[in-house]
Amino acid sequence: IFNGEFFNYLEHRKLLQEKGFKFRSQSDTEVLLQLYIEEGPECLKKVNGFFALAIYDKNENTLFIARDRMGVKPLVYYYDAENFVFASELKALLKLNIPKEIDTISLQHYLHLNYIPAPHSIFKKVKKLDPGTYFFLKQNQLQEKVYYHIEDRSSGPAQVNDYEKAKLKLVELMEESVRLRMISDVPLGCFLSGGIDSSVITALAAKQTKHLSTFSIGFKDEPLFDETYYAQLVAKKYATNHTVFSLSNSDLFEHLQGALNYLDEPFADSSALAVYILSKETRKKVTVALSGDGAD
Repeated sequence: IFNGEFFNYLEHRKLLQEKGFKFRSQSDTEVLLQLYIEEGPECLKKVNGFFALAIYDKNENTLFIARDRMGVKPLVYYYDAENFVFASELKALLKLNIPKEIDTISLQHYLHLNYIPAPHSIFKKVKKLDPGTYFFLKQNQLQEKVYYHIEDRSSGPAQVNDYEKAKLKLVELMEESVRLRMISDVPLGCFLSGGIDSSVITALAAKQTKHLSTFSIGFKDEPLFDETYYAQLVAKKYATNHTVFSLSNSDLFEHLQGALNYLDEPFADSSALAVYILSKETRKKVTVALSGDGAD
């Protein structure tokens, strides 16, 4: 089971073909599976992408589960003496009648942070797999391992000592990052709020295509929070196909229940409702949208 994208899969597909591997599809999923068969968990270090995945080995009777470096894709699981279940959403686990006992420590985390960080969840016996982590399940034993963490560079030598070179390096990394995410077999666009992050993403994405679609959300009843003017300036500069969804307070109330159905556990990001509506409306025109949320 693979939920996500493996950006550099074509490069590894070619290397595997040279070793004699034969492929039956054009899918990045199949390449990842073959890479795992060839290298085991070490293959994760070669994957440029974001994912949650599970591979069951019938010969070894083991289950391998992993999550991407930054935890872009969610993975929750429940484990007791008889059962191991996992999913992308808590609501999927609830269908299996797992015990719904509130974890008071998680509740305290939520009240401090406005969200519940991994590995905790709102339920006592449900965990989130940490980012950059994998585990094996064999004979009812879980073996967990961290395969990636952000290096501490405060004491080591700097990769770039010159500020001008550092700026150029940042642009190079950003351009490559956006280029990889623009490789898609479905209609693709950008969320554009008018802030620095999404404006930078839009500027870089516009270099990759002549017909970039961008989407903004505005607030009719709250002009103080409405940034669509700035978004339209950026859209005009990069000649994007721009759409603005202008919401009233009643629109926000109308979609509240729908957003709560997706959140699954307490979550207090004030933009969650607006992003939910933006995603719902954007989905009518494109399937994938880049956003500037990563900087936050």
